[in-house]
Amino acid sequence: MFFHLILLKQQNHEILQSQSAGHPITPYQEAISLGGRLIICVNITKRHPLLSVCLWLFFHNLHGTMVVLGMLKICILQRMRLMEITQCIELADFKVVDMHLHLPVVKDDWMKPWRDRYIAENGQERFAQLQNRTVQASWLPEFCFPTPEPPMEDEMEAAERWYEECRKANLERVVFTTGGGNECLSNVVAAHPDAFSGFAHHYIGEENAAETLEKAIKEQGLCGYKILAPVVEKPLSDRSYDEVFEVCHAYGLPVLVHCGILGGGSFGIVSGPNLSPLCLAETAQRFPNANFIVPHFGCGFTNDLLQLCWASPNVYVDTSGNNLWTKWTMENYTLEQLFQRFYATVGPGRILFGSDSEWFPRGFALRYLMDQLRAVRSLNMPKEDIRRIFRENALELLKLEV
Repeated sequence: MFFHLILLKQQNHEILQSQSAGHPITPYQEAISLGGRLIICVNITKRHPLLSVCLWLFFHNLHGTMVVLGMLKICILQRMRLMEITQCIELADFKVVDMHLHLPVVKDDWMKPWRDRYIAENGQERFAQLQNRTVQASWLPEFCFPTPEPPMEDEMEAAERWYEECRKANLERVVFTTGGGNECLSNVVAAHPDAFSGFAHHYIGEENAAETLEKAIKEQGLCGYKILAPVVEKPLSDRSYDEVFEVCHAYGLPVLVHCGILGGGSFGIVSGPNLSPLCLAETAQRFPNANFIVPHFGCGFTNDLLQLCWASPNVYVDTSGNNLWTKWTMENYTLEQLFQRFYATVGPGRILFGSDSEWFPRGFALRYLMDQLRAVRSLNMPKEDIRRIFRENALELLKLEV
């Protein structure tokens, strides 16, 4: 791998030093000026079958000095393409609040209730066969995402990496909807309360679930509740869950309820009593002080979610994820159409931006934010409505200062 380094002197832009690692190379340099403000300097080495390209971005400020903004580095190695990009883009005139993240830790085991039932009914051997047939996510190349790193053993390491990611992405706050259990996530939130919020995410069907939720809110510093509805064995309207929802109602909690398809490959769940967001219809009306959030635009059940939102003023939609579920429906929604449908149904006050970010080295899924901003801007939404969707609605639900 070759690396060509150009060091510039701020005062007069003279090249102080030019050096390379590996064989001596003669770089081809081309400077392109955009409006007298941004200069891109391209260095391409051609002396080796392996191609190394470096793009240095400089900002020409009002005082005539050059300041390095970042670098685009492309290395093409045999069968692998590696790309590291730092770019300057204009997103919004406010900091974004991301309402839907996951902490990448090994302690997370969101499939456990479903897996335990499967093994009890079908045996460990068949479950092992399912594991052997798990397919690698094929959607990653569509977004040019790198291969995910394994989840981390140490939640505080994950916390520090995400705190730095918030700083780099200029995020005001992120909400971890899962994170290795309530105690684990409580420690993470306590480490950086200025940037992190977290939801309790224990299984609603476990013993003493209501007491566990109240402890998470009163003692552990968590501020909401996450439910994976397809994993839940009984309908969410079952009265056995009322004690949990009573806690949500009493504290006015945001309750994120994943409905629709869950998982993929061998472990995809596409059946059960809680696939459709309409499973929340009775519960949302019985507990009007709780605020229910259905993510991913309903994840294949958009029509049902639109009807639920129309009938229940305490139901919100979040926009998180790649939303590739649109490929598996006949409607074939675009992002613009999804935003338009919900904007027309509930207005800007019940739509919440989320990214569904989790793992590294991708970190914050900036691509999703850019796609969603493009969608709402193409609909000519007023700036104040865009600000509500990408910031203020979340802060209000979290009972934080807007």
